[in-house]
Order: sequence, then C-alpha cells, then structure tokens
Amino acid sequence: MKRLLLLLPLLVTTAVWSGDAPSTRDPWLWPFASDSIWNMPIGDGAIYHGTGHFVAEGAIGADIEFHYKTSAQAPLRNLHVPEGWPVIDGRHGKLLREWRIDDDVVVRTQVSNNCAAFLMPDGRTLEQLEPFIRMERGGILLGYPNPFQGGIDLHGPGIIGTHWGSGLSAFGGSLRHGELTGDQPIRHVLKLNVFCKRYLHFDRTSSTPGWRWPATNPDGYAGDQTNDGHYQGRDPRVVQGALLAIAPTHTAASLGLKTRPARRILQALQDYGAYIVDDTGSESYHLCPSREAAGEFLEVYGHPIDTDARATGAAKDWHDDLMKLVPLLAVVDNNRADNVGGGGRRRAALAPPLGDIDRMPPSVPTGVLVTATGPTSVTLTWNASRDDVRICGYQVFDRNLPAPVAETFGRTTVTITGLKPATTYHVTVIAYDTGLNRSLPSMTVKATTTAVVAGTILEDFDDGVADGWTLDGAAVRDRRLELAKWDGDTRAISGAPDLPAAFTYTARIAAVGGAAANAGRILLRHRDDQTSCWIAFAGGQGSAITLEQTLAGEHRVLATANTWLADRFSITCESDGRITLVLTHDGVARTVFERVATTVPAGGRLGFTSRFNMVTVDDVQVLPIAKP
Repeated sequence: MKRLLLLLPLLVTTAVWSGDAPSTRDPWLWPFASDSIWNMPIGDGAIYHGTGHFVAEGAIGADIEFHYKTSAQAPLRNLHVPEGWPVIDGRHGKLLREWRIDDDVVVRTQVSNNCAAFLMPDGRTLEQLEPFIRMERGGILLGYPNPFQGGIDLHGPGIIGTHWGSGLSAFGGSLRHGELTGDQPIRHVLKLNVFCKRYLHFDRTSSTPGWRWPATNPDGYAGDQTNDGHYQGRDPRVVQGALLAIAPTHTAASLGLKTRPARRILQALQDYGAYIVDDTGSESYHLCPSREAAGEFLEVYGHPIDTDARATGAAKDWHDDLMKLVPLLAVVDNNRADNVGGGGRRRAALAPPLGDIDRMPPSVPTGVLVTATGPTSVTLTWNASRDDVRICGYQVFDRNLPAPVAETFGRTTVTITGLKPATTYHVTVIAYDTGLNRSLPSMTVKATTTAVVAGTILEDFDDGVADGWTLDGAAVRDRRLELAKWDGDTRAISGAPDLPAAFTYTARIAAVGGAAANAGRILLRHRDDQTSCWIAFAGGQGSAITLEQTLAGEHRVLATANTWLADRFSITCESDGRITLVLTHDGVARTVFERVATTVPAGGRLGFTSRFNMVTVDDVQVLPIAKP
C-alpha cells in the first residue's frame, strides 16, 4: 500500500550556519576544485554583453536534481537505457551495465527528465544519469550516463554531466538545502534553464553551433528546422553554456525585491552568475535545486519554487521578484577556459581547500507523538534533532515496511495518508543531515486509524487489479490505474455501490499529453453518457480545466479555470449537488471551483476517461460526509 505525504504549515526548525567564509569545505556539500567553473566568482574584468536578452514573461520553475551517496555494501543493479521519449513508467531498452546503488533509492514518476548524481563508495567518483527513473525498491535503473565511460572526480573541474541540453553537471551549481533559507550567502555559480526555442541561437557555420564553452553540446533538436523546438534566438552569444550575470550596479533595494530567496539569488547572480544548462520547453525559467532544497523551500516559505503570474501572496511576490531579475541578465562575453568569470579582481573569495566529507549522524528524534487520526491518515509531531552541520530532513517508517511512509525536509510534523482504516501502525522517525548521514530510529509509537462508515470507497490498486471496476482500454500497471491510448479513448468505471449523497473524493493523478486534443476526465455521479458530471482537462498538466455535466442528453459547461496543474485532487460534492474542486501540486493546495451548482441527481459511479493521452490514477478515496 502506498503512502502519500501531506505537509502541514507549522513551525520549521532549521539549523543556522555560523561564521564567515569557512577555512575548509565538505566536497559533498561544496564540490569540485576551487578554480572549477562552479566555484569561480565573477571578476571586475568581466565584459557584460547587453541586458534584455530575456523577457519577464511566463513561469518560474524547478528542474529538481537527485543527489545520492552509495555505500560499498550497496548491491549491484542493472542500468538500462530508456525505451524512448517520453520515458513512461519505467519502460526500458537495452542493458548498459551494472550500477552500485542502495535499494531504497526510488524515483517513481510518469514522465521523467530529471538529472541524478551518485557519489560512489570511494568518496571521490561521481556518476551521473538523465533521465533518472527507478520504479520499484531494488529494481532496475533507467538513464543515460555522462561521461559514458565512467564517473568524474568530485575534487576535479566537474564540468561534464547530464544536463543533456548542454552536457553540463548534474551536481555542480545545484541549489542545496539551506542556500535559499539560511543566513549564509550562496557561494557558487548557479544553473538556469530557459526557453531555448525563443532565446537560444543556432548558427550552422559556427564551430560550436548552439553552444559555447564550458558546454559540450546543444539540444539534439537545436538546429532541426523540422522540430518545433529548434533554437530561434537572434543573439549568437546566447547559447547553451553562456555565463549569465547581473551587473553590480543593481541592489535588492533599488529593484524593490520583497522576498528573501530572491535577494539571495540576486547576490549569487552578481557574485558568481549562472550557466545556461538546459531547455524548459515552455515560456518559463527554471532554477536547479536538489530534491531536498526544493522540499525545504516549500516548507519554509509555504509555496513551491514553481509559480507563475496567477499566483497570490508570497508565491506571487517570489515570481515577481525573479521576473525583475530576468531582464537584467547579461552574458559574460569573455568567460573562457583561460579566463573563467571574466578575470580580474574577484567579487568573492575563492572556495577554500577541500576537506573531509561529514560522516557524523544527527541525534535521535525524541518526543514522537500522534496528534490526530482519521480512517486513512495519522498526524505525528516530534522534537527536532541536533547536528554538527545541518539537519536536512526526517523520514517516518512503519516497522512492517522497508521504505519510508513519509518524509519532511526539516519540519517536525507530518500527516501520513493512504493508510488502511481501523489499523494499528508502529512508527519510528529518523533524522538525516545534509551529508545524508542518518540517525538511529526514535522510540516506536503506535498509531491507529479510525474505522470507516458505509459508502466509503478505498482503492490503491496495490494488489495489481482494479477490484470490480469496468476497464475499457485501461489496466493496472505498477500498482496504479493507467489509461493510456495515444490513438483513441480509454475508460475506467468503479464498480462500487452508488456514491453517497454527500462525499469527499480524493486521488493522486497525473496526465502526460500536451496537445489540446489530449483530454482526461474525472467522472462524478456517472450513470451513463446521458447522465453524468465530470471534471475535464486537456493538454496534460498545463491546460484549461472545466466542470461539465450532461443531464437527459443536454450538455452544459458549469465552470472554467485557466490551468490544470496537479498531482492530487480533492472534490467535495454536497448533498444539493454543489461541487468544490481543490488541486494540490508539490504540496500546495489551490481551490479551483468553489460550490458550483450541478443538477445531476445524487448517486451514480465515479470513474476516469482519457482521449489521446495517458492518465494514471492512484489512492482513490471516497469518504461520505455525515449529515449535520
């Protein structure tokens, strides 16, 4: 049975780095040689080529990177190339080689394009993959390595990696845990993905078409005129591997920056700059945080790194702040292998010598308490652990399962969902630090979920079947319901009894298709094609969303919203037919429709359909709402 993580907006406990510039550094947390491209500050000899290369439009995103350490005891597992693109549900091609990796490393996703970096047991060799997918604990890996012949030295220049748009590192330049939330400045170069179709230049006559040092290549489609994503930018200096920076004449005050993380990004862009490393594929700009940094950002600031102009509150301030920086990015035109950062007097001190990797674990979490229970969830709190460097996160385990049932990135409370009703769980909490050193487990506590009432529907598909469901072109794969047919329609209708008069309906969901014709539906109170109500979305994860109904054959659109962006939905259907839809993405909930009236009678079934698309569904729950 799968467990899901819902993070609550409570107090975050985070260690604070102390002191000024350190005299030595941990190569895991601050990697590569002092004169590496990732560590060299901008010099006063830098030649800034123009501004206004990039337009302040679109979204801010996160190209999340996965960083792992492996042990000498880790088993050898098979590494395969992906079957093709998009990489769907771990479908794989030929065997490349064996790979030493711990069994509990799992990155399970419908479509992946994420980089991953693995420090081998010798503490020096760094292996990198993209796209990285591992669907099951202890299973095979998918991804292309770079360099193909083996890893690179963690103490070396660190240029090569698996941002395939440029060939640059999956480890150097990454935003790490604490860098957007702590008190110390960011002391390294950043990485940035841009909309290459719009901004990057491709010159067939150039010896480096579409790229410049330190990049090693552009995207494979960069010069393909038949590919809609080919580079169409006009400035020959704006290519993969270009070092971007903001001139020191600007300040956070003069720009009116409101948010702390944006002020830290500004300082890093002035002191070190950012290399263009990959394509966003859309009108957006992506930073490159580690998984832990992205999770911590959400917990500390209450919204994900991903945001756009439609956001509100702190998320809107963050978006607007970064959009103030985007037009100020200039190309450091004299950045070369023999003149990294433009030369001259540096804006920051060089990185100190490399020291030892931290191997001291945090203290054991104490005071674990169960503070709330429901039929499928329990909420825990505990006291923060201590560490000599920095607490990075916590994992919660059930004694009957080898993998964590929940995780936080510094927060000391968590709600575990997807549990079985009326069941007792025996849970422990471990802490881990930024060096990925793990504490011993806490004392075990018992957590018992409550019983369910009549009308409850719970289906996690973990037994490999959709019990009682009518499937037309759909199937259960990898413990999820999959509706996948790129040339037609698929349908899955629950065989459970008629829906209660009032209920909440939640599930995890993901959609792949990106064209307007790619459609998906969440069916509500469905009787047949003449009497039904549904939530419709088109074009995968970035499209419009509508609430619609058909009654006695008469079709009506009841409400429309601008975008579908979700990894989980929650629908509340009241006894009078009013419907509220909440979408959750990266742990942040957004109300899309609120108490919209429908006239479809109570009862009917739930279900899902797709057209020219792939939709996956998991952890379906329907909980009746008791009458007041």
